[in-house]
Amino acid sequence: MIDNLKKNINFLFSNPFIFFLLVQILIFYIFLFPTENAFEQSHDKLDSFFTYWIVRSFQNNFFLDFNYIIPNFLESYKLNYLHIGDFSLAQNFFLIFDPPTAFVVNSILLRLIKFLGMYLLLTDYIIDKSYISKWYASITAFCFSVINFNIITLGTVSCLPLFLWGVLNFYNNKQIFFSSIAILIYPFLSPLVYGGPAACLFILIFHMIKCFYLKQNASKFWILILSFFIIYILVESRSIYSVLFDSDYISHRTKSWESLENFNFNDFFFDLTGIFFRSSHSHHASHHYPIITFTIFLSIFIVFIDRKKFSENIKIQRFLIEKKIYLLIIFLLIFLSSLISSLDLQFKIAYNLFKIPLDLTRLDIFIPVCWYSLFCFSLFIIANTYKKIGILFINPLIIVIFCVFSTAQFPGIKENIKKKNE
Repeated sequence: MIDNLKKNINFLFSNPFIFFLLVQILIFYIFLFPTENAFEQSHDKLDSFFTYWIVRSFQNNFFLDFNYIIPNFLESYKLNYLHIGDFSLAQNFFLIFDPPTAFVVNSILLRLIKFLGMYLLLTDYIIDKSYISKWYASITAFCFSVINFNIITLGTVSCLPLFLWGVLNFYNNKQIFFSSIAILIYPFLSPLVYGGPAACLFILIFHMIKCFYLKQNASKFWILILSFFIIYILVESRSIYSVLFDSDYISHRTKSWESLENFNFNDFFFDLTGIFFRSSHSHHASHHYPIITFTIFLSIFIVFIDRKKFSENIKIQRFLIEKKIYLLIIFLLIFLSSLISSLDLQFKIAYNLFKIPLDLTRLDIFIPVCWYSLFCFSLFIIANTYKKIGILFINPLIIVIFCVFSTAQFPGIKENIKKKNE
């Protein structure tokens, strides 16, 4: 009995992914059940979107009927105007379960995908596969998973790591079957009206690089990208139909964008820095970037003040050379997402150039994933530059703060803490 217990404990601590998966399941069990008592963070549109999903769950025979009128709702309001995709998996759970249960099922599913996707992305493309690195990847994936990204974005940010992992695999001709699933499932899990154009642009650019730079013009790449676009259009067919073909549809965005203010450099600069560091104008800011940015700057500072020690570490130098393309992609995504998002706040680029009420600030969906990836990479650099003090003191201190603060953001934990303090 004791020997079996020791074996189980050793198994858990030798498999950090399994360890943090079980920790998550425990958190789900405590704070999401019974489902009618589950918490969710409030936001400006949370209540209305939740109401929309409930209203839709009462409808019948509406699939692909673009003239469907919701009876007895806001003077025969068209179902199109709720912008709920007919084939979006998250919203369709409300057709299967009662609203609280559907809400919890969504929460658990998306968090598990967040955890798996971030872990795969980190271990395959950001850090190495050593034992300590798997702990860093599991910890980062756990914190990314339990932190609460807003409900209305659903899988837009949550499922992005798995999507990026699939795209990078295609770029490297690895695990094509599972990568195809990771890519093609993304539209079903994300309301792409919030981040779909960004995801489409990303996958298109990667395949263009594959075709024209790497000279790998395989038909399977174009079949994949065409399938992704078709699924995107299918899932978002109601939104696309409303914006492009319904003469009765009026977007509140067009009203707010009819008159533009003159370019203000100060506003642009503060918007740029705010978006760069924490997606400040989006619905998916994680609210705990300070510990992430501190760790990243600490790793840069360590490298800078001890360049001699760093230059003598051949292993780290080789590793940086090996990972340079992925680090470059991360920095480009952060910078370009921030730049375009901050410019769009003043110019409303898509509307003024193409008369499409598309908010390009949604391009910053990449920023949370990029910062978490850099955080994990920084832990790796600190550990390998100062092995003893890094592994035994600096990183454990950062990780404890990171885990505690992240876990405290899980809906229900913060609320119960507040109740006890009242």
